[in-house]
Amino acid sequence: MSRILFLVGMSGAGKTAWGRKMSTAYKMNFLDVDEYVERQQNKTVSQIFSEQGEQGFRTLEAKALKEIVERNKEPLIVSCGGGTPLNPGNYDLMRQNGYLVYLEASVETILENLKDHLSDRPLLKNGVISPAARIRELYGKRREIYERADYKFCVETLKVEDLSGVVALCR
Repeated sequence: MSRILFLVGMSGAGKTAWGRKMSTAYKMNFLDVDEYVERQQNKTVSQIFSEQGEQGFRTLEAKALKEIVERNKEPLIVSCGGGTPLNPGNYDLMRQNGYLVYLEASVETILENLKDHLSDRPLLKNGVISPAARIRELYGKRREIYERADYKFCVETLKVEDLSGVVALCR
């Protein structure tokens, strides 16, 4: 069974940035599910959302996650999209093949991290409510799933050495 650390949390929590830091610090391979889907489809996540809708993207995301798990037998860090663990099949696959690590971030941190990329985030493109209100809305719907993770770290106070214990589980 492969041992994978699945980084979960809201879009903009820093999953990709932390995954890259962990990869460098602990000399582990790293993959980002969104980037994997974009390479496979030769399109951005935003383009996929606009052409196929959220459900079309979620189907591609689930397929990509399954491929990542099946093709990578070495210890691995995977940055999941904010909605990845909401799919019960994805959640079960992650649970069976590694550990879920919830990177918790405040709405303020998320907004700061996304300030230059809001237009690239399909689920935040909502002319009816502000990005902050939309993040709070999504967080409200997702927090319960994120909280089921094996480990939880607050990104505002996180240091890469804080993650050494969970990394050791995959070795």
